[in-house]
Amino acid sequence: MKSKYFFIFLSYCLSTTYLQSLTKTEIENPREKQKRILTGLSILSAEYIAGYSLAYSMWWPKGFRAINPFSNIGEKEPFIVDDIIHSIGNASSQEIHYAIMKTYFHIESPWPSMILTSLSWFSIEVLDAMEKRNGWRLSINDELGNLAGIAFWYYRFKHPEIRLFLRLGFRQWDKASNYLRNLPLLFTDRDAYGRKHNHDKYALLKTELIYLLKNNLYVGTAVSRATANSSKNVWGLTFGLDISNIVDQSTQGWWNKPMGFFQRHFTLNLSFTYWNDGKLTPI
Repeated sequence: MKSKYFFIFLSYCLSTTYLQSLTKTEIENPREKQKRILTGLSILSAEYIAGYSLAYSMWWPKGFRAINPFSNIGEKEPFIVDDIIHSIGNASSQEIHYAIMKTYFHIESPWPSMILTSLSWFSIEVLDAMEKRNGWRLSINDELGNLAGIAFWYYRFKHPEIRLFLRLGFRQWDKASNYLRNLPLLFTDRDAYGRKHNHDKYALLKTELIYLLKNNLYVGTAVSRATANSSKNVWGLTFGLDISNIVDQSTQGWWNKPMGFFQRHFTLNLSFTYWNDGKLTPI
């Protein structure tokens, strides 16, 4: 998982603060309309300028080659958890892009934001294939994960009552604190970060597809990488109590919007996952 979540985090932070204080009026004068549109453009500009600048320094420090990106197709991270992380990334960034389009541009149709999100993530795959170090390639699996994430978001958009969630969490919580503590190194020296952690992020993380029951209990399936040095996937059966959803439902305030976003895309609950390698992990 490259740090593509920076795009999500940045645009979410930029948009949430304003959305909390936004009050809709029946009549909007030209100045208010102009301010609204400029705010939306500013948020998107900040997301892409800062996001691509950071991506350039992290993934593409040597620049790009003038080649056909489709001539450099390959897979550097052949793990299902990576592909599903791409799906989660697309679904979560699409949720943000749709909120921006609807709030600041009054575009109710989901398609413009879906196209924007799809092109954003596809452009990263293209640039990966063109970067001079040849450390990355255009990954078909990653792009399929991207499209699956958009499709999943659209399904939930058309069926808001559905209680199906695709989420990202930790499998090895004993190593999570060290992983998070060294995240700044990921942004300053990605290669050093990888060596320090033996490139084990896919073994530390898990993705899960869960169904949330009415009483906030849930069941589902999870997938992770078996170990840091393994190319095998490990699958699990997960079940638990969705504490984040309980907290979100029991209180009212500015935190409901970020809490709801977190609950839909990330897992931090009272739960257990039984893996097909015989291990049982909490949360």
